[in-house]
Amino acid sequence: KETNLLTAKNAVNECVNGGADIIVLPEIFNSPYSNDSFPIYCELVPKIGTISTDIDSIKSPSTYMLSNAAKSHSKYIIGGSIP
Repeated sequence: KETNLLTAKNAVNECVNGGADIIVLPEIFNSPYSNDSFPIYCELVPKIGTISTDIDSIKSPSTYMLSNAAKSHSKYIIGGSIP
């Protein structure tokens, strides 16, 4: 998962450097696209309205990365789906 999140973070940075204001990552960007992988890669997704500083980087690493990247770049990021 860490490799996938780093790849996604690098893609976000590349999009920002290219001038994007809205960045859309593919479905299930944080894991292999396989039903067998979902139990291994699943994570807690915070409730709507949770602020980035309250997101647990261990329990919700994908949401943590997306939220912090969006905040630091002042961009909108759509992270596909997270198992």
